[in-house]
Amino acid sequence: MANDTTAYSERDFLDHIPTTEAATRYSMPLSSSPSSVTLITREMIDAMPMVNFVDLLKLVPGFQVFFANASLQAVTVNGQSGRFPRRLEIRVDGRTVYTPINSSVSWESLGLTSNDIAYIEVVRGSNVAAYGANAVQGAVNIHTRNPLTDSGTEISYTAGDWQTHNIGVRHSVKTNAAAYTFRAHYRENQGFETLDDQSYVDSAALQGVYTPSLFDEFQWELGYSDGNFGFGDGDRPEDFSDEKIDTQWFTLSWKHQWENNEVRLNTSANLGRYDRSQRVLLSTELDITPLQLSTLYPGQTDKLIEIEDGERKYKQYDLELQHHINIATGRDFLWGVGIRYQDLTAPAEFGNDSDSSETIYFLFGNVNWDFNQQWGANLGVMAEDHEQNDTEFSPRLSLKYHLNQAHHFRISGSVAYRQPSLYEKERLIQRELDSGAVADLLFVSDPQLDSEKFQTYELAYIGYWFDNKLSVDYRLFREYLDDGVKYIKHPNNDINGKFRQLENAESDRTSGYDTQIQWHPDVSWLLSAQYRNTRKEQTKRHSNHIASMLVSKQLPKGWSLSGTYFHQSATNWHRGSKVPSWHRYDLKIGKTWAINGANIDLALILQNITDEEYLEYQVGNLFEQMSFLSLKVSF
Repeated sequence: MANDTTAYSERDFLDHIPTTEAATRYSMPLSSSPSSVTLITREMIDAMPMVNFVDLLKLVPGFQVFFANASLQAVTVNGQSGRFPRRLEIRVDGRTVYTPINSSVSWESLGLTSNDIAYIEVVRGSNVAAYGANAVQGAVNIHTRNPLTDSGTEISYTAGDWQTHNIGVRHSVKTNAAAYTFRAHYRENQGFETLDDQSYVDSAALQGVYTPSLFDEFQWELGYSDGNFGFGDGDRPEDFSDEKIDTQWFTLSWKHQWENNEVRLNTSANLGRYDRSQRVLLSTELDITPLQLSTLYPGQTDKLIEIEDGERKYKQYDLELQHHINIATGRDFLWGVGIRYQDLTAPAEFGNDSDSSETIYFLFGNVNWDFNQQWGANLGVMAEDHEQNDTEFSPRLSLKYHLNQAHHFRISGSVAYRQPSLYEKERLIQRELDSGAVADLLFVSDPQLDSEKFQTYELAYIGYWFDNKLSVDYRLFREYLDDGVKYIKHPNNDINGKFRQLENAESDRTSGYDTQIQWHPDVSWLLSAQYRNTRKEQTKRHSNHIASMLVSKQLPKGWSLSGTYFHQSATNWHRGSKVPSWHRYDLKIGKTWAINGANIDLALILQNITDEEYLEYQVGNLFEQMSFLSLKVSF
């Protein structure tokens, strides 16, 4: 059967109506969504010539996936960040993985590979109305494979350039009312040739589903990740140091359905410890001699001090309750409440007050109302209350018009607020003397730091052509950013003469469009093309053009062939380098066998096959031609 690409009904494939719940928290047709959503399916995952699952997000219009270091990847929208993007909400099976440390996501510590993922939903544009402050530029929902639909054992191994060795094991079992999946991974590579940015990380997780009745379902997961990552700036390779990241997580959810109602209760705990240390003499850090130190600061000893971020720990606990009512076809109401507690310890980042905590309360709702077969509207709102800031309300209104079953139009507007994170509000980095005096103030947060404000207006179209073989998703947008958080340099009366303060000082206006075109001429072919064109009025760091394409063909006798194309125009990365425009082509050749009840998948992955060298984010990250061999055995 695996060798016969015509064994499945073409009509079964074409009649599938894509659905999403990423924009509203409940399932609806993609054509009725109040926001533009990209779906990354299992078919696309299998076809991608990748080693790191994060590369899948390159298939989202406008999304950029880059190596900050070879050991650490990051995801941003249109180049609007540094190495720690902070304006995307990332969730795995409903659990937020956006950590208080660096106000970002550690993708390498999620305990996932591409084999663990069923599909991904990505909201393009603000989704604060559904998922809160972190989602001002979008939201990524990663759905892992459900133990109820999994069975057996999988063992995978990938090896190749950078001395890459990735090992993965999955095992799933079922009982009468429950199912379990255990997964474990080990990954290592030596990184870019001229930098000390190697990585070693292992992880394991146990996932379970329990269905005591037709109306109730419990899902849970317990996992950990333990890694060591080379970290630093490419223009100072001598200063690279190891970042140790240990994380643990537990999540438990309950879903109860009756008649036209569904209640979900989600709770999770995320714990993490980061440690990156480099100690130098105080005189070296102040760029003076020991004699000058004793002259300028009588009685001060020339001691070793921490100049990196040091040890940082966080705890985050979340509880969410939501209730969805399907009033009638095309008419839905959802409401929910939640609470989040964060505790962050960072002595080198918070000055003398090394520990800080915060409780966040939020209330959200969504109403979807189809007036008739052609016209409908959707209203969503999120209210968030942070202890140290005023309550913010973030609404989104969408008006939808369905010309017929194949062509759909939408106009929408939203006002969204991103309240500053605990890390942003409390940051204080300074070089303090034994007397308590400050010799050098480096970074500090404005005591009056307030919310960033985003306004977005969109005109969108999604259409299905040629018996649904071709789909076109197009979004025209205008975005307004006010009171954006950024560092501003100020003069100061200390040894360095300046410091940087994090304040509400950024403003920008963005116009553009993005589009995604997918073509399935038959079940053996897949083509997905993405493009985003953007113009900004103030900031000139972004890429004007971002494009990607995936083409896949299933061949007879278990062979498969797929390729990708990526392009980014020039980007001036924040706290990185100015990277010229580049193009990249990747290729994957696969073969599948069925032997004695086992399926064997072997693939050759070639990245940057033209060997057109280009920089990833910063100096030293020179991406050259790469090759990998991947083997997966399932039984």
